[in-house]
Amino acid sequence: MRMEQKISVLRDSRAQYLVTRYLVPGDVVLLRGGDVIPADMDWMEGDTLSMDTSSLTGESVPRKYPSEQHGRRIYSGFTVLS
Repeated sequence: MRMEQKISVLRDSRAQYLVTRYLVPGDVVLLRGGDVIPADMDWMEGDTLSMDTSSLTGESVPRKYPSEQHGRRIYSGFTVLS
């Protein structure tokens, strides 16, 4: 039995937890520490995020998003550290 990830989403002006396979373009994903990014997305607003990007980059040092160096695009598989 496989556990499916749920994530907090703002859809139709309502916050709800959805299984990630039900995400659609236009959903606003509300990120918290420990969340695994379910799809490539752009950071819109809020606190600067510290991200574990090692699943894609192999780097052991967390990256900050958004930043001039890394931009606003956050990729699937990254993990929010804080």
